[in-house]
Amino acid sequence: MTKILHLIIAIIIAPTYLFSETVTIYATQSAQYSANDCCTLNILTNQNSDSLYSQDCQDMGTYYGCGMSKQVPFWLFDLSTLDSSIDIQSMQFNGNIPTDDWSDVYLSVSTTIGQISTSIASDLWSGGDWASGNGQYSSINWAMGDFSQNLPLEIISQGIISGQLNILTYTSNPWSIFSIVNSGDDAPRLVIDYENIDENCTADDGTDGVELWGVCYSIEHTTELNLEGNQLTGTIPPEIENLTNLNWLELSSNQLTGSIPPELSNLTNLTRLSLGYNQLTGEIPPELDNLSNLDWLFLQNNELTGTIPPEIGNLTDLTNLGLGSNDFTGEIPPEIGNLTNIIELGLNDNQLMGEIPETICNLNIDWYYSSFSNNQFCPPYPSCIEDYVGDQDTTNCEQVSIIDETLPVTYKLYNAYPNPFNPVTTLHYDLSEDGLVNITIYDMMGRVVSNLVSSQQNAGYKSIQWNSTSNIGQPVSAGLYLYTIQTGDYTQTKKMVLLK
Repeated sequence: MTKILHLIIAIIIAPTYLFSETVTIYATQSAQYSANDCCTLNILTNQNSDSLYSQDCQDMGTYYGCGMSKQVPFWLFDLSTLDSSIDIQSMQFNGNIPTDDWSDVYLSVSTTIGQISTSIASDLWSGGDWASGNGQYSSINWAMGDFSQNLPLEIISQGIISGQLNILTYTSNPWSIFSIVNSGDDAPRLVIDYENIDENCTADDGTDGVELWGVCYSIEHTTELNLEGNQLTGTIPPEIENLTNLNWLELSSNQLTGSIPPELSNLTNLTRLSLGYNQLTGEIPPELDNLSNLDWLFLQNNELTGTIPPEIGNLTDLTNLGLGSNDFTGEIPPEIGNLTNIIELGLNDNQLMGEIPETICNLNIDWYYSSFSNNQFCPPYPSCIEDYVGDQDTTNCEQVSIIDETLPVTYKLYNAYPNPFNPVTTLHYDLSEDGLVNITIYDMMGRVVSNLVSSQQNAGYKSIQWNSTSNIGQPVSAGLYLYTIQTGDYTQTKKMVLLK
């Protein structure tokens, strides 16, 4: 109760803006606490399954054995994203019962932090931090269909402090199985009604301000906010949207977590948004396409997921776009071709796949300072980028080419990547026909250093690595080397530099 009382006091003694909001949080993990010896709960089953069940045990003795083992469902909810500056009005545990009513429901709640485990389940079965009923009887009854159960404020405040809420439910009737939906929109969830408290601080210049990371910034006069490398932690506060005159937001090289708040899309005067080198997760909010004045967008070196939103193509003033070193998947959206002012584009070290759109060659990109390496892009690559595409995992590409019967139309040897290199580089090449392939490494005196490839190969998109060793496995010295491919009547030679 301490946290909520503190927030109420703040409302009384300080001028504030209150915004009533509702948030829904689904469980991050779920399971059944089950008995493998009929009646003693001791194992986890049905983890994160589409349905969970509550049932009592029916032990019919040594002759007939166990007719039905005990099953008790429970869930873990992550509350760490809830900001401390909110006044909780209510929290309901909602769900859906598809068949029989649940009566005399035993409901137990705890705020223990951790992954799903028998220890959390055991604590919940023993009453946790709050419980209704004693494992058999209670005043809680849920009719078939949607249900909503209020939770006490004292347990809510403890859960916000710890960042986690764990809930166990149980009902029983002899030889009956009670199910609860555990997937989709009807899955168990917490529905939280709260008031967001945005304290109206006064900035050093005497104007109204907004407090961010313990500092009051003037809403009217703050145009640049550079907090790079300030060891900031936690989530990016959505209240930052109040700095409506901001044109430069630099939050790189901190320890920020959580998702990118879509409220940043309200900072329509921004020309630079830099959130790189943090621990941000989730997807890029498509609402960021509202930042039509953006010149620089740096999101590299985070843990962002999902696909690159096509709305990013609406940021036509962008000259620099950094999305490298994340966990993006899917293909490059063709809308990237709308970024006619782009100069530097970083997509390296993700899980992007498919073909690179040919429209990318219409852009005025400086390929030397851009990076596409360490993805899963498939050949053939656009002519403007084929020498800069870097190392790609084309395993799935070869499988697709066989299925779709899309094979290279010509032989091709690409530039080594990286080049210069130390000690490993990758050589990509295209084979338009099946045949014997020889790839040989020579020194500048024309002496054979390594017969890297000498085998019969099928047509397709290929690659091979050279680890700068000779045919006898000895490391070679630094310098300029030639590599040659020969297959059928086709021969091509290129250069690469080994550094030490």
